[in-house]
Amino acid sequence: MARIVAAKKEQLASAKFAIAEWESQAEACRPRRRDFRAALQARDPAIIAEVKKASPSKGILAADFDPARIAVAYERGGAAALSVLTDEQFFQGSLRDLETARAATRLPALRKDFTIAPQHVLEAAAHGADAILLIAAILSEREIRDFREAAAGFGMAALVEVHNRPELDRALGGGTRIIGVNNRDLTTFEVLLETSLRLAEFIPEGVVRVSESGIRDRADIGVLRGAGYRAFLVGEHLMSASDPTAALRKLGAGTILKICGITNAEDAAAAVDGGATAIGFNFYTGSPRHIGPERAQTIPSAPGVRRVGVFVNETRHRIEEIARTARLDVAQLHGDESAADYPAGLEVWKAVRVTEGCDLSALEQCPAEAVVLDGPAAERYGGAGKPFDWWRAAALRKPVILAGGLDASNVKEAIALAHPWGVDACSRVESAPGKKDYQKMKAFLTAAKAALQA
Repeated sequence: MARIVAAKKEQLASAKFAIAEWESQAEACRPRRRDFRAALQARDPAIIAEVKKASPSKGILAADFDPARIAVAYERGGAAALSVLTDEQFFQGSLRDLETARAATRLPALRKDFTIAPQHVLEAAAHGADAILLIAAILSEREIRDFREAAAGFGMAALVEVHNRPELDRALGGGTRIIGVNNRDLTTFEVLLETSLRLAEFIPEGVVRVSESGIRDRADIGVLRGAGYRAFLVGEHLMSASDPTAALRKLGAGTILKICGITNAEDAAAAVDGGATAIGFNFYTGSPRHIGPERAQTIPSAPGVRRVGVFVNETRHRIEEIARTARLDVAQLHGDESAADYPAGLEVWKAVRVTEGCDLSALEQCPAEAVVLDGPAAERYGGAGKPFDWWRAAALRKPVILAGGLDASNVKEAIALAHPWGVDACSRVESAPGKKDYQKMKAFLTAAKAALQA
């Protein structure tokens, strides 16, 4: 750390900063800032996924380093935010990596670097960062406050990283609202989750807690959640994964809690407030919950909440057209569509009715990102509203979203039997077709969230 800071100071002494140009760029970026803190609070767990080419201790982590491709994989896996290394000398990163990764997704991006001067804050703001990292070990309380306030002036958040109690006290004294506890000892480089557990009791309510380093599986996240952490910065584990999207999902990132059949802004807001991570709009004209793309466009969601369009045998061109208008992230296909019908630029979920005797193992070859397993119904298309034998989904080696007849009374059992990626409710959380019952919806989301995180 001391060597890196010394190098930063040398660079500061010799560098020429384009202050006027950066100030202009920072102001231009302000309207496009993404709310980093809100993104962390909207997910549980909220994974800050790191884009990092190399590290001083491990060397090259990704020989074929493509920040955009990595960022897209993270977004598909359910990351809440990005952390992008921009230090060139020691981590082989760059501000261009930050810009490229952020532009490829809708996720807020943290500039991870060694901020020791006001010029670094301005530089981050000018290059589109949504948040900056401040390391308490190399900053005074006054510097933490000054840099944090400067960042806020540009519309950026500040994650302040600590390793021990004195650093935590210094960070809190500087008005910090997002604390990152780094489990890596700066002297020995030993990683112990105990660091986060030990400091948890000293972090006040209302401060977002982020645990950093050494997080490799759901068990680690479960231990840390017990101490009040809901956000986690994961770097080398994801960078070394052959499939970072799958690795994120194994950590529990992006768990799907979907409320389908949204027809108005009030229902959408209630779903999101209750913890939904996806809302569905039904563009099938045969549905009592049918909505037009222009109407769906006016219904807001929230950062990190997937907007899902439900379609039945629409053409690829029409799906893409509706997706642009309604600002969709996912196309959920309920008809006879083949892979050739899948739209470009969207995640695809293929819905399948589970009938007695059907072979679910064939779905493992389905090219969709996930399969939505629905119950049997008299109608050929549309939602079933009835459950199926959930245990049949457990052996399927593909992300599964359970649908059909789910509500607060049975979702815990369904999750225990099927171990799905997510769950989807519609008719059983309504007071009438297309009108959600907020009490039923909240009860379903609360029960589902607890069961998925158990």
